[in-house]
Amino acid sequence: MTVSKEANPLPSLIIWNLEESEDNDPARRHAHDLQLVESVVRNALHEEASGVHITKVMRLGRWVGAETQPRRILKLVPESFEERDILLKNAPKTRDSNIRIRPD
Repeated sequence: MTVSKEANPLPSLIIWNLEESEDNDPARRHAHDLQLVESVVRNALHEEASGVHITKVMRLGRWVGAETQPRRILKLVPESFEERDILLKNAPKTRDSNIRIRPD
């Protein structure tokens, strides 16, 4: 008898138009992305999203170097679906900065 586990969906979001680090070190690029996402959440979304904790941030696509690289989209995973919904509800507040947030 085979028992299959269904994968639990993640409360993930996609953000694009965030500046990407030009550093060659992947760890530094990741730290830059995490700091940038926290800054967007704190500054653009204010109090409504103050309790949101991001557990994972990753750029989608291959990094080919700073000079030829278009801005890759960023996938982020908050701790819960409730936090994801808070971010989505407040996503229109980022339009002035040309940053877009959508469900994954």
